[in-house]
Amino acid sequence: ERAERLDRTLRDLDERLAQNDLAAAGGLLEAAVSIAPGDSRVQAVRGRLEQARAAAAAAEARERNTREKLAEAQAHLEKGNLADAAAVLKGVADVAPEHPAVLEFSERLRVATEQRAAAEAAERRQKQVRDLLQSASQKLASSSDQASELTIALQEVTEALTLDSENAEAGALKTSIEAAIAARREEARVKKAIGNARSRFAIVCRRTAKRPFLVFAQMA
Repeated sequence: ERAERLDRTLRDLDERLAQNDLAAAGGLLEAAVSIAPGDSRVQAVRGRLEQARAAAAAAEARERNTREKLAEAQAHLEKGNLADAAAVLKGVADVAPEHPAVLEFSERLRVATEQRAAAEAAERRQKQVRDLLQSASQKLASSSDQASELTIALQEVTEALTLDSENAEAGALKTSIEAAIAARREEARVKKAIGNARSRFAIVCRRTAKRPFLVFAQMA
């Protein structure tokens, strides 16, 4: 009867260990010790229970450390310190790479990093647009000195519109530059026409001035 009770107790203890029910396993171990304290099977199962308890304690410590580190990483994320958050996450991920909370935070950090990169790229693009428009505006204002400046200004404002096609300032500036270029071309055309007219008039005047002398020579 005693051996039967021990067998039954050890079977139950094995089941509790398999289920990781360490509290129940501990109670069954005490029962087994009370039945046969010197039995080798009791000593063996005691060792297994101690190992399971040590493993459970270690897992609990890892879980606690993971939660604490994730809380630290979250604090960095909320302050916008993405590099610090990534550094803390790396340390946690090295220990518990498949932990659901680690995976979830890793995804949120990835999204935040991509958003930060996109915002910084947009700011760089807008600064480039502002610089191009400022340069084009200055060239338009000083175009009375150098007509070639208008061509460069048009190139700059066109580049600005390539970067930001909806920029109203760029659209208006391009219209002004194109109007200035058209006016400069018309001015050049008029000047050329006036010059040609003066040249033709001078030729006519020279021919007219010679005509009386030719008539006098024929009469003589």
